[in-house]
Amino acid sequence: MGNLSKIAGTVLGSTTLATLPAAADAAPVFENESITLNNTFPGQSLNAGDTFQGANNGASDPIDFLRYTGLPAGGSFNFTVHRDACCSSNPFLLDAGLYSDQTTTVNPPVPIDLLQDETKHLQGLVPGSGQLVLGVKLLSSGPNPFFEGYTVSLAVTPPSRVTQPATIALLLAGLTGLQVLRRRKRR
Repeated sequence: MGNLSKIAGTVLGSTTLATLPAAADAAPVFENESITLNNTFPGQSLNAGDTFQGANNGASDPIDFLRYTGLPAGGSFNFTVHRDACCSSNPFLLDAGLYSDQTTTVNPPVPIDLLQDETKHLQGLVPGSGQLVLGVKLLSSGPNPFFEGYTVSLAVTPPSRVTQPATIALLLAGLTGLQVLRRRKRR
């Protein structure tokens, strides 16, 4: 019975530590490709809650990849993508989508189109890897491409979990059941 108490104490202590919330240090981030390249997959690392301001052009910087890691698997996400007013009276179209590699868009199946000063949302569930990569792509390749600006942010809602008291009750019920089985085997 002593060993069973030690195991139960270890499990309960681990469960308590696992339920502590992680601190999120969200901050505004401005694109600076001379410091951090983000036009190759998997892109620039960001934290959930960061507001990223970037720009693309059709020649040297047609796509930006923004990578978020350490997200709660199974949680829901909401990418807010805003097309900022920028550098052309006739702006080019921007697309935004989730990517699995340099060229494959995974969500939505077809990227969303963003017109001047327009906001759209990409929503879904965080995969088991806890990683999402957003790509923002300029759909132009003319001889004089203008830079087109955008702003993105990511909000994540953790998956609903069994509350701590319910978890402890289930754990204790299971341990009690194991003890009962152990006593029946001895008889």
